[in-house]
Amino acid sequence: MISYRLDKKLLFFTLVLIVSWSQTSNAFFLQKNQDRPKERMRLIHADELRGETFGKQFVRRLIGNVKFEQGSALVTCREAQEFVDEGKIIFNGNVSFIDQGKALYGDRIVYYRLQKLFVARGNVKLVDSTKILTADDLQYFEQDEKAIADHHVVLADTSERMTLTGKHVEYFRNKAYAKIIGQPVFSRLDSLAERRLVITGDLMEMFDDGKRVKVLNNVKVERGEVTANCGALEFFRSEERIALSVEPTAYRLHDVLFGDKIDLILVNNEVKEIRVLGEAIVSSKVDSSVQTTTPYDLLTGEKILVSLKDELIDTVEVMGRATSFYHVIEDSVEQGINKVLGDDLQMMFLNGELETVKVESSPSTSVGNFYPPNSYNQVENELVALLTKIGIRSNAPADTVMSVTKE
Repeated sequence: MISYRLDKKLLFFTLVLIVSWSQTSNAFFLQKNQDRPKERMRLIHADELRGETFGKQFVRRLIGNVKFEQGSALVTCREAQEFVDEGKIIFNGNVSFIDQGKALYGDRIVYYRLQKLFVARGNVKLVDSTKILTADDLQYFEQDEKAIADHHVVLADTSERMTLTGKHVEYFRNKAYAKIIGQPVFSRLDSLAERRLVITGDLMEMFDDGKRVKVLNNVKVERGEVTANCGALEFFRSEERIALSVEPTAYRLHDVLFGDKIDLILVNNEVKEIRVLGEAIVSSKVDSSVQTTTPYDLLTGEKILVSLKDELIDTVEVMGRATSFYHVIEDSVEQGINKVLGDDLQMMFLNGELETVKVESSPSTSVGNFYPPNSYNQVENELVALLTKIGIRSNAPADTVMSVTKE
């Protein structure tokens, strides 16, 4: 290796010559290559410059307040090594690459000129007008505006109070799309940063800058007293709607909701309505002080809407072939089971307690029967079969729920 130092006067003239030569050569290069979108990166300043050779490779070592330019972009760092023939520059120490509408930061960034590729490591942060991407390691393909990030990755949208985290993220900035794998987590805060919505799964995809998020496999949702699991989920930001499919089940305290599809409707990140669609079933646990062999009430229908107020049930609407199984309790003693059938059924609650039941149906199709404990074996068997379908063991304690597999 051959190394030499330049005194301050010589360094000044050397830098002037380098900059002048770089500008001339870049102008010629751009004239010959009009299809290339950006000019070569050129040195603007360094406190100290050293020239070194490694075999046949010439390397410029730049130390102190290093600055490069590339078109409208500015790169700064503490020191750098430029491998001239190879077209590679290694930036070290508080590296920043700032261009129109985006910025890249890191402890160490390697730039490959031919590939238009930045490889960043350590405290990496990629910032654009809508998102902040942080990670331990990141590759940024300048031509395609594509970032591949690994280890402790966080993709945040501060304006929407939304974050996506995972072990591996692929972010396509110009397509407003991201894919997250490796323990992905979607979280969102309300406007007061108090209520947090959390969604997990095996794979996540973000579309249209977060206007739509898709989650697949082993999906779980948590929002206050409402939780859910399913095989597939989509979040629609403009509608404030979470659509669950593929064996979806939702839970609220001791209530279980089951159907072909379930929608969670949000207002300021709080679940205000649960829509159960297709073979809808909703069960609710009977007061634990009541002695009964099947301690659950149950509703079925083609569609069930559950409206919540202050996280308590306010109204329940059952539409299409509505059926209700309801335990009659007096002074904490079971009197029997009411079974009601109709076209539609409405239930109104006050402070979480049932106040009014209204059945709407053609006179010939509306049926209501009361079964006392000594004669309700048949209706109890119907109830047990429906509970088993949504994963509740009828012979177990009232709060025992099995995993659900829909046939």
